[in-house]
Amino acid sequence: MNRYASATKVVANLNAAKAKIKTRYGKLCCEKEGCGTSHALHCTYVNISNESGAVKWAQSGYGRERNAGSAAIAADQYAEINGDGYRIIKVPAPAEGSVHEYKIELDPATGKWSFYFDGTRWQTLADPFWNGKRGTSVQWTGEIHNKEDDMSGTAGNKCNFTECQYRVRGPLVYQDAGFSAGDPHSDDNSEWGAERVSNTAINIWDKNPN
Repeated sequence: MNRYASATKVVANLNAAKAKIKTRYGKLCCEKEGCGTSHALHCTYVNISNESGAVKWAQSGYGRERNAGSAAIAADQYAEINGDGYRIIKVPAPAEGSVHEYKIELDPATGKWSFYFDGTRWQTLADPFWNGKRGTSVQWTGEIHNKEDDMSGTAGNKCNFTECQYRVRGPLVYQDAGFSAGDPHSDDNSEWGAERVSNTAINIWDKNPN
């Protein structure tokens, strides 16, 4: 069961979202001992979902993952969509501690998502489900697979999401996320922190890192 530390806004007619995210890698379960071959991951991203039926989504960010049966761990930057089908594209990961803008934009006329990294479009992915559709919620999220995987960030060096914004149908203008104190949340406050910093910024972190 995956676990999350994130902020979510329910907004109709979503077609774009973005944020600057600090790159903070942690350890995966058993990595410290060097004995792990179970599936493990942590990832951090901007996401738009459509929850009008079965949940569909598009997201982009960074992460580290170990596939089941292997001890090898790969770090990557990725673009991912789930619609009538599923696709993910991965490229080498950004450096630890670096800050980058991740932006996702949907063209509902074609069902095509564009993925931007620091203002440059680096990938497009299309799916028939998204033709004529838009999102119903936007998330700025840290995710882990196992409880023992580290969430991005530590108490002394948190994972920062800044300049969090979204766009809806109509004028091509981004709106501030407008975070309130109750927006950032964690699946377990004793394990993973999530806090509001400002109207457009949150922090997440692992309270018990490996």
